[in-house]
Amino acid sequence: MKDVTPEVESLMREIASDAARQAVGQTLIAHGIDPENPLEFQKDMLHLREWRLRVERIQDKSLMTIVVIIIGVIATAIGLGIKAKFGF
Repeated sequence: MKDVTPEVESLMREIASDAARQAVGQTLIAHGIDPENPLEFQKDMLHLREWRLRVERIQDKSLMTIVVIIIGVIATAIGLGIKAKFGF
């Protein structure tokens, strides 16, 4: 590219930039994203992240509840077994 003049190089950069902008815009549109309003998409993604974090917290609490219930059932079974064995 030694024979390229600065004007030609500038034109090439402009054409490449326009082509990239159009390609990205078409890709966003294909995915249902308005390229003219990226903040709205960011808000949607933030809402989805918050929803995912809430679901993960609920799953963690549910698992802890199940573990506590299982431990309670086992402790009750052991207590009833001891009571039956020794007649308390």
